[in-house]
Amino acid sequence: MSSLPVHLMSVLKFLVVLGVLIFVHELGHFLMARLCRVRVKKFYLGFDLMGLKLLRFRAGPTEYGIGILPLGGYVKMAGQEDLPTDDEAAKRKLEEEDRAVPEAERYDRKPLWQRALIIAAGPAMNVLLGLALFILIAFIGVTVFQPYQGTRIGNVEPGSPAAAAGLLPGDEIVSVDGRKAAQWQDFLLAVSTSRADSPVTIVFLRDGEERRAEATPRVLPGTSRPRIGVGPAGRAMAWVEDTDCPAALAGLAQGMIVSSVDGRRLPYPALEDEIAARPGQRLRLMVEDPQSGRSSEVEVETESRPVIAGVRRDGERVLAIDFRARGEAADLRPGDRIVAVGGRPVSPAELDGAVASAACGSELRLTVERPRRVLFFSFPPRTLTLAAGVAAEGRLPGIAFDYYPDAVTVRYRGWAAVRRGAAETAKMVETLFSFLYYLLVGRASPTELAGPVRIFDLTRQLKALSEIVHFLGLISVNLAVVNLFPLPVLDGGHLLFLLIEALRRRPLSERAVVVAHQIGFALLLLLFLLVTYNDILQVFFKRG
Repeated sequence: MSSLPVHLMSVLKFLVVLGVLIFVHELGHFLMARLCRVRVKKFYLGFDLMGLKLLRFRAGPTEYGIGILPLGGYVKMAGQEDLPTDDEAAKRKLEEEDRAVPEAERYDRKPLWQRALIIAAGPAMNVLLGLALFILIAFIGVTVFQPYQGTRIGNVEPGSPAAAAGLLPGDEIVSVDGRKAAQWQDFLLAVSTSRADSPVTIVFLRDGEERRAEATPRVLPGTSRPRIGVGPAGRAMAWVEDTDCPAALAGLAQGMIVSSVDGRRLPYPALEDEIAARPGQRLRLMVEDPQSGRSSEVEVETESRPVIAGVRRDGERVLAIDFRARGEAADLRPGDRIVAVGGRPVSPAELDGAVASAACGSELRLTVERPRRVLFFSFPPRTLTLAAGVAAEGRLPGIAFDYYPDAVTVRYRGWAAVRRGAAETAKMVETLFSFLYYLLVGRASPTELAGPVRIFDLTRQLKALSEIVHFLGLISVNLAVVNLFPLPVLDGGHLLFLLIEALRRRPLSERAVVVAHQIGFALLLLLFLLVTYNDILQVFFKRG
């Protein structure tokens, strides 16, 4: 398997993930139909486009098969018409097929509650699959990046909504507008689904005392959703890029943890922000050797250097954009390549020289190439020109900082694993329904939905078995919730028709059902096109 081309392996992983999801979903419908003694005529993975099939066999009254188009599946039951039509010939053909089926084995002759169970069994099986996989992951071990384990603030961006609200590094978020935040992801979700430019109440702890503040989330440079301008707290680890640099000679060694500047304890990345804000100054750093646990003080001097404000790069390639980016520079994206300054082509070394020689407060006119890729094919990059401001930044020559790679692996046993898996599943379902609500009220965008293209891209990036299992669980629960959306062509639409039938004590007219399906199919097709278009933008035009 390892000798197969990388792209083929990516496609195989995607097909396995998709196949498992579809099989489990349709198996739910199939098993419940059999339990309710409904005759199942066909059980297919994929669709047989123009009658083409990869596999077909019959066992008892049911035909099993794999269709040539792997984007779905279906269970066809006697007496069920999934897509009603005005075509009289099609109706007669369906009636002819079901004529020999006993009334007791027809779907449309079953009590309403049994029909509802059959329809709901598909999404229920996807939720159960997600639950089983989350329990399995709990047994294997859940590894989480330590800064995301809590809600302690690591830095507050100057001029951000958080800075205006008075939040400080080290504060611990408790809730956002009454929504509890146990983990950093809970906090991010609460802020990102709030209304931009509308204040939210943040409850936080400072020195053990509970406080409140009002912050007004807004879309910041480098982001697409409302943010308040804070990052999670971690420990700052030193990377020594030059062993002969002054800081290294003063005793700052590779892998050391820096905990304070001039006696002020600061988490990462606030510590790095403090150094950047103090160009040309002598600083006292308290450092700790994580191997021996010994602490010592190191005296260093920062150097002042001009940088493209708010742009972190590696040579000519843009790595990230932060709050310092202003004006046109905020339109840069990770993966962009800076190829010219002032209209003159530059190499990475020449770009560094142009920035280093620029006056702080001036602007550089940058020509940028933005990569364009579709699936495995590259196209000529898009070229754009923009102005970027130059600012002074303090740094320690030869030293870089990053999060210390604190990771926590927690393994659960027995009922603890079951409880953990159930809690993960329940939280996922709650998050998805919340997102759908925010989508309906305009506080989330349809562009945040992921379709087949982005799922393929995410699947391609999975390496470890535990990653694949966890991702499969996430997508399975997602599929269950999306299928319950009340569109006529989805399971939720069928359940809606059954609810209407229960309330009216008779089914909707055939004509009403046909029109509803046509509208539902059009809406679903429109949503599919929108999601696919957005997938292409996200996957192929925002990634280097």
